[in-house]
Amino acid sequence: MKDRIAQIVTTFLGLGYFPFAAGSIASAVGGFLAYFFSDEPLVYIAIFLIVTAAGFAFSSRMEKIAGEKDPSCIVIDEFSGALIAFFMLPMSWPVFWAT
Repeated sequence: MKDRIAQIVTTFLGLGYFPFAAGSIASAVGGFLAYFFSDEPLVYIAIFLIVTAAGFAFSSRMEKIAGEKDPSCIVIDEFSGALIAFFMLPMSWPVFWAT
């Protein structure tokens, strides 16, 4: 059961198994989430902290499941990275697309 939870969390609901550009797609999803929660900084910070903590908690287990160091199916770090990259930026479409 813990292995399945680790897979779901670290692959961001299975997105990490997408055949190409899974990390880029996870970053884009993080960017869209940042855009929609930019007016709610406490919610934004809470989402970032939860996602980042989940990444730390489950990534090593997923590495053992995959049998390799930093497997490409782990995309929660890209999602979390997008959230931190967009934090406190003025959210407008030009800023979003330029970043």
